[in-house]
Amino acid sequence: MSDGNNVWETSGCGMNDVFEDSKDTSGFSEHELLDIVYDTCNSSKSGEVLASTIFEYLHTMTAQSPGQDRLAALQRLLDPDCQDPHVSRETFHSTMRAWITQCSEDSDGKDLSGTVAELKHANRKLSEQNSSLLRTVAQCEDTNLQLTLEITELRAKLIR
Repeated sequence: MSDGNNVWETSGCGMNDVFEDSKDTSGFSEHELLDIVYDTCNSSKSGEVLASTIFEYLHTMTAQSPGQDRLAALQRLLDPDCQDPHVSRETFHSTMRAWITQCSEDSDGKDLSGTVAELKHANRKLSEQNSSLLRTVAQCEDTNLQLTLEITELRAKLIR
């Protein structure tokens, strides 16, 4: 990592090429990308996320099998006692940095083209999921507007 802020330069996790392809739209720092992943897993906004939620999300997004060495190593880091603990944002950041470092050290000299392809696939899936969510939000906003208009009309009828 050249500046310590760009996790995706860590070739061991194979994420550099995926995010390099989309630098024109992302350009996020390591901290920002980790926050995005954490916030996605923290849908309840509780401030803590179950280790299994993080693991499942990354498993789904990377299209790696749960038993694959890299994900298994991450699972051991997130949940060493197999208790599915709640993970704070700070713990998540430090654990992910350790995992990324571990991936880099384990992968020196290995062919990463398969991992890059998997992550590109995951990036496409995320883009599709994002588009779908944006369409759903737009539909909900339209429905909300319709309901607001109906409420206004019904209130006007009640006042008469």
